[in-house]
Amino acid sequence: MNKAHFFVRIQVFLLALLILSGLHVTVAAGEETPSGAADVPADESIVNNEAADDVVYNISLFSDDQPLLNPINDVFSYFTLPPGVKLLSPSYIEVIYSHSSTIINELSVLTVVVNGLPLESRHVVQNEEGRSVRLIWKIELPPEQIKEGINEIGIKSRHRSVEGLCSDLDNDANWILIHDDTNLHLKTRRTKTYLRDYPYPFLDDLSPSLLDACWHLPPDPQPEEIEVMLQLVSDLGRGEPYRQMNSFDVFSSGKTPQGKKEIIIGTVDRWADQSDLQLPAGVGALQFVPKGENSAAARLLVTGSDQEGLSKAQSYLTTEKLLAQIEENRLLIKQWPPEEPLPQPLGRPGSYTFEELGYPYISLDGAFRQVTSVVLKRPLNWGIGRGSYTEIRFRHSAVLNPERSVLTIYINGRPVNSVALNQSNAEGGVLRAEFPVEELQKSEWVVSLVFYHHLTNVDCSKRYGDIAWSVVEGDSFIYLAPGKTGGYPSLDNLPHLQEVNNAAEQPVTMWLSANPSDRQLSLAAMLAARAGQINRLPLRWHVVLGEDLEQADLPSTPVIMIGYSDEESRLALFKEKLILSPDLPQGYKAMEEMPLLPDRVADAAILQALRSPWNKNTVLYSILGNDDGHLDALGKVLTDTKLSSQISGQLCLISPAGFVSSFTSQEGEKGLKPGIVDSVIQFVQKGGAWKIYALVMMIVLLGIGLSLWIAGKRS
Repeated sequence: MNKAHFFVRIQVFLLALLILSGLHVTVAAGEETPSGAADVPADESIVNNEAADDVVYNISLFSDDQPLLNPINDVFSYFTLPPGVKLLSPSYIEVIYSHSSTIINELSVLTVVVNGLPLESRHVVQNEEGRSVRLIWKIELPPEQIKEGINEIGIKSRHRSVEGLCSDLDNDANWILIHDDTNLHLKTRRTKTYLRDYPYPFLDDLSPSLLDACWHLPPDPQPEEIEVMLQLVSDLGRGEPYRQMNSFDVFSSGKTPQGKKEIIIGTVDRWADQSDLQLPAGVGALQFVPKGENSAAARLLVTGSDQEGLSKAQSYLTTEKLLAQIEENRLLIKQWPPEEPLPQPLGRPGSYTFEELGYPYISLDGAFRQVTSVVLKRPLNWGIGRGSYTEIRFRHSAVLNPERSVLTIYINGRPVNSVALNQSNAEGGVLRAEFPVEELQKSEWVVSLVFYHHLTNVDCSKRYGDIAWSVVEGDSFIYLAPGKTGGYPSLDNLPHLQEVNNAAEQPVTMWLSANPSDRQLSLAAMLAARAGQINRLPLRWHVVLGEDLEQADLPSTPVIMIGYSDEESRLALFKEKLILSPDLPQGYKAMEEMPLLPDRVADAAILQALRSPWNKNTVLYSILGNDDGHLDALGKVLTDTKLSSQISGQLCLISPAGFVSSFTSQEGEKGLKPGIVDSVIQFVQKGGAWKIYALVMMIVLLGIGLSLWIAGKRS
């Protein structure tokens, strides 16, 4: 071997060592660093690695198009920046809009505001012809203008189509439309995440799917372990009442998708491979592992030495004030958390103050028409009658023009009462409006309050928020008078569980198969999360498996039953109450005449709402499928806002493709009809009073005539 070849080989060998050394350094930088092993924490080194830690979100700001129809308008959207997340450049807002071709550009401006600070403005018209086309306006978003927690984005407009004072008021040709694909583009970087940040990163407010985790139960989960999961997911739903939940993935088979964030639930003996915890009796534990130190595949263990310890861990995790005080990522829990006082109902049964419904006060600022609404869902165990009403307590600016300023109350879109806004009620007024008889049977009531603020010598190009205002007080209330109109259980707002004036925890029974599959558990979790969103009150879950159903446990609880059409022994407990019941091997049998296609029924998830056989004042939701495919189809429909809104009535069929068909039963129809007395009152309210008067007069005259005839015969 000559010297030249020898030196070449030496150089290749040294180069290989250098490459291998560099690869080793790169890999080590991405591994977890033990506590105290280095002066620089591992998460800071990873933050510097943009490829490993940067996440880009594209967030839709509005679910529907936003019309701007007045000379002055504003619309708002909100998003939450989770803890431990930094905003990077480039981040931007993309406003997509169109406008009327009559807009006068010199008098028309759009402004984007972030957290109350103006970001950018521009004239509305951006093309020479002034044509109405979709325009895209991209505004850079400075990271320093966004804060951790809730952020507000506002789009404000001032636009005119006709010159002259107030000429554009109620002008249909003066409009701007903010389209529903207006979006927020955020480039973010995750720093270290802690246990106290829960529910983040498992619930990510920036993600369109919101929920970014799977739930892991032990094989053959016990009812108590399933109950802990349902408590956690319904608490998540209660904290996110306005967001659409994506599907829940629950696994009890021991296998979970790789790279997916996990919430693991069960006593410590069931998860010996997941933790080295050694716990004495009655002790719970929470252990958070931000895998990779960037929460890309984080893991949370909710455990305990026994069922008592597991319940303590769940209670701590759903108590926000305690969770915020946790410094480490592991917590041992020896005592129950202190019980938080639950709000007590104010006033008599059937009375709901606006404060109880989530509105301590409502402020409406600005000239001209201002609108707000309050929604109340029908309580399950309360018959409603005549004399139900809403009482609005309000005050307003003393400078409103009393001749043209007014408050009008609408119930489900029907105008029911009005009052002038004048000096007599400026410092405090009361307006009562009775529910129309035909509205008593509805499953919910929307009470809309329309204030019209008129000012003398008004300039419609000004907002007048400081001088034209009204306030609706929190002690305004809706009173549902007791009566015979009980309505009937419905699939609207599935699952609606709230009973009258229930300030304490609402008990609910989840009734599953003896050995529930992962898809059945996933659907149960989805329904529990929706229950938290819809009912907005603490729920206490009781899980029953198979035929182990003791009626003594059920008298006061709504029941959600999930199962399969061939579970004859379970169905025998309430089969005669079903509108559509399995009649195997023939298929299904309808208890009443309904326009149902046999082939459609045979291949669908079947949802039914009926009076509970164990308590007629509450509801049994029955959910049946031939197999897990049908249950999975229902789960997918529940994640779609438009499809899930089609679920109504007492019977609903959902095909594997997600086609939804809803039906109202005969009992449901009866529940929508008023009683005899209420029917007479409704007849009178619709202008039939003179007919009743004429009928009464005829009866009186006939009686007088008959009396005279009898008296004449006797004489």
